[in-house]
This record gives sequence, C-alpha cells and structure tokens, in this order.
Amino acid sequence: MSNQGNSVTYRPDLLKVIADATTPSNLASINAQAPCKSTMVLDKDQVNAMRKANNRWQAYTTGNAYVLYVQNRTSDHSFRVVSHGKNVFQAVRRYYRGLDNACNHIWKCTKVVAVYTCVDKAPQAGDLLHGKAQASFPW
Repeated sequence: MSNQGNSVTYRPDLLKVIADATTPSNLASINAQAPCKSTMVLDKDQVNAMRKANNRWQAYTTGNAYVLYVQNRTSDHSFRVVSHGKNVFQAVRRYYRGLDNACNHIWKCTKVVAVYTCVDKAPQAGDLLHGKAQASFPW
C-alpha cells in the first residue's frame, strides 16, 4: 500500500525536551528497541474496496465548499453541513443524495434553508448565496 499523503509533523523542540528529561540508560534502551511493524494484512478485495471508497470520497469533495444551514422537517432542529460542488445547486444535490448518490432519506427528513460560502476549513460561513439569513450568521 502506498502513502496517502498523510504527513507527520516533526518537532525538534519537543524531541529535545523529551531527550533532556530521559536518563541516558532509558534513552539507550529506547534506541535499542526494534521498530514497530504493522501486523494488519489486507486481502485484494479489501484493498480494492478501500481504493473505490477513497475515489468516491475524492469525487464527492471536489469543487467549492459551501456551508448549508439545514433544518429537520419534523422538529425545528437546525444544524450546519459543509458540502462541495461546482455551484450551489450541485452542493445541495450532493448533500441530499449522499455519498452513494442514492439516498432519498435525507431529502425526506431535512431541508436546506440557506447556503453560505465557506470561509475556511473550520466551516465558518461567509456570504449568503441562497435562502433566508440565519440567526447564527456568520458563526
């Protein structure tokens, strides 16, 4: 299996603090230990299923990010969802259809009451694009 682009942050300042707090004998025993090896082995079907799921997720999250304000149809519970698409229509459609592109349950249970631009990765709402302004705007 290949690296999926997961990065590891290397902090020399923290390593120095840990090394300074550890006695030389403990540090020597830590360095003498064999590195950990993964014991998880995946078969061909599992690898293919993971590859297909990853490709589906990559396609689902392409395009511009939008913050959707969603309201439950039976109760007045409201919440925010981040959805992606090349425009507002596609982002709302992707939310309603789901990751498998076949879910009608979400359509029956919730309604999108407003769509805002997504300001950053924290899903903070930006400008109102469609719908009625919400009381919790911009956050």
